[in-house]
Amino acid sequence: MFVLAGNILWFYFSDCLKAVSETFTANQNIFGKVYFPRVIMPIKVVFSNLVKFSIQFSFFIIVLIYYINKGYDISPSLLILITPVLLIITAMLAMGVGMIISSLTVKYRDLNFVITFGISLFMYITPIVYPTSLVLEKINPKYHILVYLNPLTGILDFFKYAFLGSGSINLSYLLYSLFFGIVVLF
Repeated sequence: MFVLAGNILWFYFSDCLKAVSETFTANQNIFGKVYFPRVIMPIKVVFSNLVKFSIQFSFFIIVLIYYINKGYDISPSLLILITPVLLIITAMLAMGVGMIISSLTVKYRDLNFVITFGISLFMYITPIVYPTSLVLEKINPKYHILVYLNPLTGILDFFKYAFLGSGSINLSYLLYSLFFGIVVLF
C-alpha cells in the first residue's frame, strides 16, 4: 500500500515533467505561425495528465478502502483534504522544471535522451517506494537535511501520511517544496 501511494504522485510528476519538457520542440510549428502565450501548452499538459491521475487515484481509493475493511493498520487522517494543494505544488514543480528543460532542448536536441534517463535516476533518490525514516536511520544525522533538499520528499511524505497514517510529516518541508516550486515556475 505504501508503494502504491508514492507511485501515484510520482507518475503524475514524471509524466508532467517529461511531457512539458517536450512541448516547445513538439509544437514549434504552431509557435511560429500563430502568436499566443506559450505557457498555455505546458498548462494543457498538466491538466491533461490530471485526468490520468484521477483514474489512478480512484483505483488507489478503492484499494485503500479494501485494505481498511480487511483490518490492516491504515488510518487516513483529515490531511486528505490537502491533496489538491499537494497536486498544485507537484504540478508547479513539474511545469517549472519542464519549461526550463524545454527551453534548453530547443537549442540542444539530444537533451531529451538525458532527461528520460535523469527522471529514472531521480525516482531512486526520491522516497517513493521506501519511507523517508528508513533513509534517515541509515545515514548520519548531520546529513538528514540532504534528504529533504529534494522538493518531492515533503510532498510525498505528506501524501503518504494523510492516506496511510504512517510515517512522519513536517510542515516546513512542505513549505520548502512550495517555495521551490514557485521559484522554479517563475
